[in-house]
Amino acid sequence: MVKLIVCSIINRLMDNLQSINDVQMLIQQIRSERKGFITNFFLDHFKHSLWIDRNAFFYESFDDCFLLIKRNETYSYLYFISTDMRALNKALVKFFRNYIGTCVVDLVGNDSILPLKNKFVLWGFEEYELLYRMSRTGYPNVSLPIDEHIKKGVLGDVETIKILLDACFDPLSEQIPSEEELGHFVKNGTVLVYKQNGSISGFIIYELTGVTLYLRYWFVIPEFREKKIGAKLFNAFMHEGALSKRQMFWVISRNENAIKRYLHYGFSPEKLYDYVLIKK
Repeated sequence: MVKLIVCSIINRLMDNLQSINDVQMLIQQIRSERKGFITNFFLDHFKHSLWIDRNAFFYESFDDCFLLIKRNETYSYLYFISTDMRALNKALVKFFRNYIGTCVVDLVGNDSILPLKNKFVLWGFEEYELLYRMSRTGYPNVSLPIDEHIKKGVLGDVETIKILLDACFDPLSEQIPSEEELGHFVKNGTVLVYKQNGSISGFIIYELTGVTLYLRYWFVIPEFREKKIGAKLFNAFMHEGALSKRQMFWVISRNENAIKRYLHYGFSPEKLYDYVLIKK
């Protein structure tokens, strides 16, 4: 499995994606070749519809490969849908001939992803960040009650949460959501905030899909970190997934303090890695 490439693209001739149906047709076209299928693109109807509505999602066609490009002010995000590595290699060689700027590639998988990582290293990429997934199985421990200061996030909290994410998280390796995406999490009831006197001291954003509880973001403002607010939020998060049978998240490999905390909660590292590579 491969996830994401980020880069800066200038003066390329690309076709606009007009709808989610366009994206599905590209995927189906590659599958219909019956030559194989590799991709780092996983369709999210809500998020990708936002990109299309903003006229920020494009594609470029190559032999047995499509490159999907999402533009923003600083970078462009590049995804691939290809029959195999040979077709992908040809497409990217052509693509990088006209490339200008800093480029970051995000590759997710087990040890089998290393040949692809090495290919990007040969193209001049260096390792920027390494994350790995941690998980635990079994029902969560919800013996403690939920702190009275923890509430479900509301739309009025989105602006503050977005400011904190932008200030304290790395957009290259932690894929900060837009305000619209944060609003979507709020409407789904998967944002928890710790409020004192009406102000947010910390928050957790998560997803609950079937019996899997997925922690997306967990943050406490630094001046409140010695008051066990993080632990109280995590306890409330576990309550939200009280019937889940598996809990998981991604952690930056050099974040030793966070890893120790997760190990304390009973999580173990998996052999699933996220290599973030950069080319300047």
